[in-house]
Amino acid sequence: SERVITLPPPSGEFVVMNFRIGTLRSERQLPFRLWPTVHVLSDSKKELQLTVKADFPDKLHAVNVRISFTLPKSVTSAAAQLPTAAARGTQVATYLESTRTVEWTIKKWPGGQALSLSTKMTLPTTCDLKKEMGPISMSFEIPCYNVSQLAVRHLHIIERDKSYKPHRWVRCLTHASSYCCRL
Repeated sequence: SERVITLPPPSGEFVVMNFRIGTLRSERQLPFRLWPTVHVLSDSKKELQLTVKADFPDKLHAVNVRISFTLPKSVTSAAAQLPTAAARGTQVATYLESTRTVEWTIKKWPGGQALSLSTKMTLPTTCDLKKEMGPISMSFEIPCYNVSQLAVRHLHIIERDKSYKPHRWVRCLTHASSYCCRL
């Protein structure tokens, strides 16, 4: 029908619409695709190669991207490495031994681009990495992008008070804080 939202605007910035997407109809709707691959280097050494592709238009970019995962309890040592071609200052990968967590942060990530992280670890031969490793979690923001394709076409303020001076700005932002992938 009309698809119109009517509300009295409060003072200052406010959110008009917030929604969650539980089950997407196709993988093409996901803004990021993750490919975790485990390589056996020796009986006690394994490598987790994580490749992530930004699957949104290349004219956009994601900001404040944080990818993290927890290694199994039995890991005795680990090291996270970025490719030598990784832009310095825009990507940082660290292994936190106290929590057995690998954290990878990317300040700005252009759409259509794939990035990789390699984590080499030493663990007992009895450890099943795929069963004992935690999920890969991601948080990010993509300004001017909307996964659902919903859009504000017109914004009209009616019956406004003479003292109310609105700023003409509608901001669209895709924000995720619980984007997960399991091995």
